[in-house]
Amino acid sequence: MIAVNLDHLRLFNYKLNGPHVWLVRFVILNGLAFYATWIVFIDKIYLAAYLNKFLSISNEKSNEMSLMIFLFILIVYAIMENIFCFKYLLYTFTPWFVSIISL
Repeated sequence: MIAVNLDHLRLFNYKLNGPHVWLVRFVILNGLAFYATWIVFIDKIYLAAYLNKFLSISNEKSNEMSLMIFLFILIVYAIMENIFCFKYLLYTFTPWFVSIISL
């Protein structure tokens, strides 16, 4: 019984090394990262507009504050990507493209 279960796990791992893993990495993970990065950037634009309109902070200061928060989030993501979650985020490249295009 145990040998059958181990053989089943080995076949399951063999199937995960096929093209399905690469499709998940390139399409799904990069798509979710693309969407999440755009949402974070748009959120910081709305934050700058809120600070400028409702709290009467100057346009330069509100934009500077929102860009500094976005830069902090990018630094935290870079640390997470390269140190803590390297194995899982190895082929996730769209957050960097979105960040460069949006700035």
